[in-house]
Amino acid sequence: MSRSQKTGFSKLLTIDDAMRKFFSYGVVHRIQTVEVPIVSSVGRVLASNLVTNIDLPPYDRSAVDGFALRAEDTLRSSENNPISLKIVDVVEIGTTPKVPVGRLEAVRISTGAPRPEGADAVVMIEHTAQKKDQVRIFNPISAWKNMIRKGEDVKVGDLLLEEGAEIMPQDVGMLSALSFSSIKVIRKPRVAVLSVGDELLKEGSEQTYGKTVDINRPAILSSLLQDGCEPLDLGIVGDDFGIVEEKVKEALEKNDMLLVGGGTSVGSKDIVPDVLDSLGEPGIVAHGLAMRPGKPAGLAILNKKPVVLLPGFPVAALITYSIIARPIIFRLLGSENIRNTGDIVKARLTRKIDSPPGIREFVRVVIRNKSPGFSAEPVTATGASILSSMVRSNGILVVPENIESIRQNEPVEVRLIRPLK
Repeated sequence: MSRSQKTGFSKLLTIDDAMRKFFSYGVVHRIQTVEVPIVSSVGRVLASNLVTNIDLPPYDRSAVDGFALRAEDTLRSSENNPISLKIVDVVEIGTTPKVPVGRLEAVRISTGAPRPEGADAVVMIEHTAQKKDQVRIFNPISAWKNMIRKGEDVKVGDLLLEEGAEIMPQDVGMLSALSFSSIKVIRKPRVAVLSVGDELLKEGSEQTYGKTVDINRPAILSSLLQDGCEPLDLGIVGDDFGIVEEKVKEALEKNDMLLVGGGTSVGSKDIVPDVLDSLGEPGIVAHGLAMRPGKPAGLAILNKKPVVLLPGFPVAALITYSIIARPIIFRLLGSENIRNTGDIVKARLTRKIDSPPGIREFVRVVIRNKSPGFSAEPVTATGASILSSMVRSNGILVVPENIESIRQNEPVEVRLIRPLK
């Protein structure tokens, strides 16, 4: 009997069991590396450990505008008995010192300029008094005061970033300082997205009675872009076994992963599981998950490539993407804990939540900053088809399988899906 002839899921797998079973096949590995200019590397995943190749700064330099001198010459200076030093040179940033500093001598120096030979400290200009070619110093100064030493920032051989790190703007600045023009990163995963359903209309279409504008595909394509992937839009196909089969074959030839939305449950028109099972082993490895929303979600492996079955309702599809597809994408990127996973906020629940036993529930909530802390208010409309519940909420509260209720005012942890206002 085909899956599409069944009246329901015979058994629901927990999310953890489904993911363990899926990954046990060992087909999801880090994909190839590419070299990109550092100016376009933000958000990419570093392919190998980044070890510094030079000292930063590459020379001792002044941290202030002032006078470079020998600290020992200032030991006996005081407000009542300042020491007078001869100014023998001026060093601006971007120039090279020409005159070494000798006993009872000083060099006028600007912030960032190289340390003159012989000098081992800089007195801030506001703590001096200059008259012609003499400068008076009113207090002793310790050696290397107001100087940035060679290698104080990073030294040759330092481990700066580990393999799998997401490159941030500050990292690009450091790469530039280290004279990198390009860097090796993980290639963007190529992920195909296909929507299945006779009832579906392309985004931008007029609403038609009995038809539904395809919400999931644009939302999932956007999620893939946000997660650093290269999405391929396979469009919409009807509930036709042969056409779906051809689209799946096409996707698996050219991409690292396939996401199929719609036609994934166990109704009479839900042909996608049967299509996937017909295309080779192992086919479907998990179908029907103990989660709400998202029960019709599934996982398959074809041509040693991952396929994720996304439920037809938009909230379920987005949550399934976050919980099931995203960890697979991170494995392809060689990093299992990066980007777009949302900050965690601790809050108190504004009203009781009941959850079915054995089901992991994803409750949309609105986090508000109410003294003395944050509150988490579950949204009223929570159906898997109510997309406004995702748009109006700013956090997701996960109720584990072993918890059947959370009481009002109980502390909870909420993962943000929008920044707090």
